[in-house]
Amino acid sequence: MESEFQHLSNLEHLLQGQEDDCDDFDEGFCRIAEMSPAEYASFLELRAATTFGQVWSRYRSAMFKIADDYGRGSSDRQKAIRETILQYPNVRLYLGTLIDEQSWRVNTQNDEQLTNTLLLMLAIADFGDDPAAQSIMTNLYHQAKQAGIKIDSLVSSVAINASDTPTGNRGYSTQQFFRTFAPTKGW
Repeated sequence: MESEFQHLSNLEHLLQGQEDDCDDFDEGFCRIAEMSPAEYASFLELRAATTFGQVWSRYRSAMFKIADDYGRGSSDRQKAIRETILQYPNVRLYLGTLIDEQSWRVNTQNDEQLTNTLLLMLAIADFGDDPAAQSIMTNLYHQAKQAGIKIDSLVSSVAINASDTPTGNRGYSTQQFFRTFAPTKGW
């Protein structure tokens, strides 16, 4: 797993330089949940042909491995992972985008394991009660509910070892955010 962390520094630098390339896909990204499988495949093919797409693929792969390690790790290991991610602001920031990108698959594939992995990623990002965390979590929550996944028990399980250090706008910890989460209405 240490090799994944070694790649984070390189990914941090690459993500920082990809803002312009990423902008070309913002509109498509916003429509992912509405895309047919053929449209999504076309979107991925076009994006994969770009430098951003290649960086994103490496990033996604690394973060899924790190989330797997986080889920299997002791509370000390989980804390070390969160602290490492905090050292890389772009890697941390893009976790929200990655979770949003993958959350539609929860509903279309009825994938409880993916739901749990995305919750682990949100715990790793340690956003506290930041409005972005509320939006990401609400979207994931509704996708899981539509798929019939019992997300409340998954959230409770992830909350146990989430950070209890206050962060975010109101000084909530990520653990407190998970424990008190209520989806926003109107989604």
